[in-house]
Amino acid sequence: MNKEIYSKKSLSPLWIIVVFVTFTETVLGIAINFTNAGIQIALTAFVISFPVYISIMFFLFLWKKPQVFYTPGEFKDTENMRTFADVMGKNNIYSENQLADNIQKNIIETMSSEEFKNEIIDLTNKDTSDIRNKLNILLEEQAVETVNRINQENFLTIDLSNYFQIEKLIKLDVNKVQYLGEFAKILLEEINPKMNYEKDLCSIVLISNINGKEIDISYPITKKEKFKPLSSLHIFPGMTLYIDHYIPF
Repeated sequence: MNKEIYSKKSLSPLWIIVVFVTFTETVLGIAINFTNAGIQIALTAFVISFPVYISIMFFLFLWKKPQVFYTPGEFKDTENMRTFADVMGKNNIYSENQLADNIQKNIIETMSSEEFKNEIIDLTNKDTSDIRNKLNILLEEQAVETVNRINQENFLTIDLSNYFQIEKLIKLDVNKVQYLGEFAKILLEEINPKMNYEKDLCSIVLISNINGKEIDISYPITKKEKFKPLSSLHIFPGMTLYIDHYIPF
């Protein structure tokens, strides 16, 4: 069934865009000749600006969601199509670093703010320095605990500082990076962007911060290994994995 579907040629989104823009520009170009005054000026301005707008939207989609420009018929099988869509749909994985930092910053700033402290102090009707100091310690501890809880439930941290000799951390959203293929691709791109995680031979050894256990990621990653859950490698949310060594072959 799949082979029949993929063997048929289908109209791609790019062709639809071309036909739509061409048809619109042609109709409006003819219509301009039958109008005058303000309407003609408005139509002329639209005919000129419309392709520019379409071009801007095209490049935005090309940057954010390139997978939408491909049809199922351009893939050999459903597995390749699903893998491509999953990987390309996760271009914002690295933005989770900023998201995690923003969450931490906002929680700490909110719970440690003078305004919040004053509101609690006002409730006690005892605006003393002793209460303020104790409250400050309590709020800071609570903020740190909350941040740690968020990290444990939502993020996996990879520490590349040992390899690059400078501080470099990557926080991955465990709701988006759940399988070995995605994880191995991100890891190898950070260490050696020139290598292909599906073709090149190498090994990356990670060390867990929980039990000090070594986790060996051996490349290339096969199709079967791509969808292997990270939990099967004893990689779980809240962990920090340190790069022990990278071995290219």
